[in-house]
Amino acid sequence: MQSVSFTNVTLIDESQESSGRPLWLSLVNRASKLGFNTRILLFIELEKDVSALFVNGQCVNFVDCLRSCKTLPELSKVLQSNANEIGSQKSLLVIDNLTLLSRRFGIDSIAALLFSVGQICPVLSRFQRNPFSDIEQNRLKSIAKTILSLSKNSEDGKQICKTITFKKGGLGIREKIESYEISSETAGITSRSVETKKVAAASTTQNSDFMPCHGGNGGKSSATTSRERVQREKASVVLPYTRAQTEKGLVGLNVNRKKPIGAKIEYFAEKCDDLEDSDPDEELMY
Repeated sequence: MQSVSFTNVTLIDESQESSGRPLWLSLVNRASKLGFNTRILLFIELEKDVSALFVNGQCVNFVDCLRSCKTLPELSKVLQSNANEIGSQKSLLVIDNLTLLSRRFGIDSIAALLFSVGQICPVLSRFQRNPFSDIEQNRLKSIAKTILSLSKNSEDGKQICKTITFKKGGLGIREKIESYEISSETAGITSRSVETKKVAAASTTQNSDFMPCHGGNGGKSSATTSRERVQREKASVVLPYTRAQTEKGLVGLNVNRKKPIGAKIEYFAEKCDDLEDSDPDEELMY
């Protein structure tokens, strides 16, 4: 999460239990230190509350948008104009919060607007997932290049960040899970990778037609049970050449083929056929 690159749209996915505001401020401060031309559009925050937190304040500009964006066209105009003004060269357009905007103008409209602005310059923002359905959340996440999904560990109470980065062209993703702390004085991030718990071998083993669907006999090992199951399955298989020796098998083989297999016997009786050995029928054909 400390090496997040500002490309297209970067979203912080927060919850009621895990606020994304400290991480949002920390990332803006990092962009400021790196010399990014940063412009923050304020919809719920006040400039006096956040300006003192940035070390390199000369790289940060604030725009009060609370009263100037009452309609969606007005919001679109503000975002587009500010994005065009700062350009795409080492710049970052920051929106303090998308939750209010999404509830007011609709999440589809906000997602489409963010996507278009993200083509002009990098965008950073955050939203709270609780008020929205899974479909709405996914709609907003679908336009992001990087998603920082925040949660809290139920065991030790540590803050957890799952960083999801989509590769170029949307081909595959990279995921990283970290526990983190943010200094209230410097807004610096201290993070540590978290190893996901290993899934039981039974659930990760690829399914097979011969694998048992249950635990098997408790007195036998799973390997022994599996071998016995395989043997039973193999013994019950009727091989094609064995099935073909029966009348049913022969019929089945011949019926479904354009050219029947084997010899075909046809018999045309003569008009005065007495069926005696002394009078062989010349019409018997093989």
